[in-house]
Amino acid sequence: MSSEATQVHEQGAGYSTTDEIQEVPSGYKRTDAGVIPIDWGSDILGNVLKKPVQNGVFNAPGKKGHGIKLINVINLYHAIPILLESLELFDATATEIKSYSVSHGDIFFTRSSLTPEGIAHCNVYSRDTSDPIVFDCHLIRACPDRSKVDGFFLFRYCTSSIARKYLVASAKTTTMTTVDQSVITRLPIPIPDIPEQRAIAEALSDVDGLLGALEALIAKKRAIKQAAMQQLLTGKTRLPGFSGEWETKRIRDITKIPVTDGPHLTPKFLSEGIPFLSVNNLSHNRVDTADLRYISLDDHHEFSKKCKPQKWDVLLGKAASVGKVAIVDFDWEFNIWSPIALIRPDEQGVPHFVYFNLQTSHVIKQIEYFTNSSSQGNIGMTDIGKLEFFMPLPDEQQAIATVLSDMDAEIAALEHRRDKTKQIKRGMMQQLLTGRVRLV
Repeated sequence: MSSEATQVHEQGAGYSTTDEIQEVPSGYKRTDAGVIPIDWGSDILGNVLKKPVQNGVFNAPGKKGHGIKLINVINLYHAIPILLESLELFDATATEIKSYSVSHGDIFFTRSSLTPEGIAHCNVYSRDTSDPIVFDCHLIRACPDRSKVDGFFLFRYCTSSIARKYLVASAKTTTMTTVDQSVITRLPIPIPDIPEQRAIAEALSDVDGLLGALEALIAKKRAIKQAAMQQLLTGKTRLPGFSGEWETKRIRDITKIPVTDGPHLTPKFLSEGIPFLSVNNLSHNRVDTADLRYISLDDHHEFSKKCKPQKWDVLLGKAASVGKVAIVDFDWEFNIWSPIALIRPDEQGVPHFVYFNLQTSHVIKQIEYFTNSSSQGNIGMTDIGKLEFFMPLPDEQQAIATVLSDMDAEIAALEHRRDKTKQIKRGMMQQLLTGRVRLV
């Protein structure tokens, strides 16, 4: 991080982040932009721009594919700042280039969203090219006046929880949620001195750089794991100390019990009780406990007569989200709903080896075939039993599963670090953009 970013001091003991109920501490003042340091100014966004906000150029389908680069809605979601490499081409006229040409530090907002939470999503443009670039009509552009506000500070504030609360509350919702130019223009903003604005923007940019590096490393590790799966799970690459032929096995040939599923009825859900997994709880090849539902102990006992999950069972989505997979690596009591199939390998199949095989393109293609053959768009338990893959003896299966599990653990550790960094960034934004922590 910059030297400025490392020299911080905290002011305003007892400062609360809930502006509506907090007392204003010494050295601070209450404004429409919240409680901010007394030496900061405040205004509305429209008063710190060099020209009025505007929508972009009409993106006619026949003009796509050649010409100059165009910033579109999707480009606001790829990276911060907007990635030039991701922009499509648009055949803009000279008049359109003059009216909609983009400048360094311009900020872009989405005009519509399927949900209120997605409205006015914004990003910033950082110029590293002299080539002209224009923007799409589904975006609203704000051009900061650099003598009044730093564009990158303004962008950071527009993504803060305080600004987001205003933008969401001010949007209009019918079949879609929309926001108009006047809402953007009236957004209250705090205004520190320009040097402090730049220091805040730089500190948050440093965190974004760390997040970007972590995302790139996670993507690299996932690609390495995918390549390792392709080699190890097909026998193309053998681990040291193993030899012998592999056999083709079907799921139904290596299970202790026939492939089964949960109840085909809707139970009574409770605020607490026995966790009851739906297919939505199979996420990123894991059991996701973030949004669990619960059933009674009596229902659990009744459902367990058909299906009682246990540690090292493999779970496979067979309806709604076909092909999702997870392994039960815990031993607490729970049950599953009918869109999930339960696979319990016998002594021929190491559970993690089966679990990893269900993630390979070879098995995914089989699942797609059986799913497309079904009038329901689901895969039946009989067809799950027909899924086949190559298998060595259990000792080699275990060795392969250990290698891949270690890779998963490394990726999970990086994901945890990334998520923790995102939490730190949210805290930094709250502290820096309200002046509770000052950069000197």
